[in-house]
Order: sequence, then structure tokens, then C-alpha cells
Amino acid sequence: ALPEQALSKGNVILGIALDQRRLGHSDAAQTMLNRAIGWYDAVLPETKSSAAWRWSYAWALYVADRMDEAYYVVKSLAEEFPEDLEYRGLSGVLAACRGDREEARRVSQWLEALERPYLRGEDMIWRSMIAAALGDNENAVALVKQSVAQGMTYPGAWNLGQLVFEPLRDYPPFREFIRPKG
Repeated sequence: ALPEQALSKGNVILGIALDQRRLGHSDAAQTMLNRAIGWYDAVLPETKSSAAWRWSYAWALYVADRMDEAYYVVKSLAEEFPEDLEYRGLSGVLAACRGDREEARRVSQWLEALERPYLRGEDMIWRSMIAAALGDNENAVALVKQSVAQGMTYPGAWNLGQLVFEPLRDYPPFREFIRPKG
């Protein structure tokens, strides 16, 4: 009964799919992910033209491992809004996932050169996710640590980051970083 313009229903379904995936219920997660993408596909054309819908849809495509589709959706957002940190950051992550190391590095360099007040580590978390997607575990951990030190907090880009960081789960420096302390 939620209005589709709020994108809440698709985001809720996608969130459930992510939680199921994190808990190891991959079949149930895939079912929910298919429902989420189906919901995004079925919205009205005027909803599909919004930046919010395209961002959420790209996110769902990324989770579904449909990297090419996700990349082109986000790339269009990054071109339309060239100063948007999240659009550029996700385009770099997706470029890395697609094997376009050069584009991923270009985005990471853009993020590194970014000079804005109050970033609170958001630029670093995106660079960390790009490094993780490139398989550069050492740099990914160093950058995520910098991000947190600069004020990055949950949720921010962490929801996406949790997926990008999955390959790091057994990497000792990353395990040490995420180990509860205190």
C-alpha cells in the first residue's frame, strides 16, 4: 500500500534479501532479490526517471550480480550529477567489479582529490570499497580505517560496503579491524 514514489517497498524487500544473504539463507535471499527487482521493474515510467529510483535500482542490480546493468544506470547518474560522491563512488565500485581497473582507479583518484568540508570519511569509504572490489585488500583495510577515523559511521555506504567487503572476511587485518573491542 506504500506509494511507489517513496521507493520504500522496493528498499524494504531489498533489505530483507540482504539480511537473508548475511545470515546464510542464499535461496531465500535470491527469491526476495528477484521480488525487489520485479518491484523496481514494475513502477510507473515517471518514477523510473527519478534519480532516487535509478539509484535504488542500480543498488538492487548490484546485489543481484548484474554488474553491467548496474554500472550503466549509475554511470548515467554520475554523468548527470558529476559532483555527487555516492554516484561517482558506486560507479567506481561497479567498474572494478566489471574488471575495468582503469575506470575504477580514475574514480578513486577523483575521490582522493576531493576537497569538501564535512566529508567525515565518506570519500575514504568509497575508495576502500573500490580497492576491495579490485582485490587490493591491504589498501581496502587501510582506507576503511581512515574512513572510520575521520568519522564515517553506520549506515552510510556500509550497506553496500558489507557486500564489497565479503571477500575480506578471512583477511586477518580486516578481521582484526571488525573484531569487537572494548
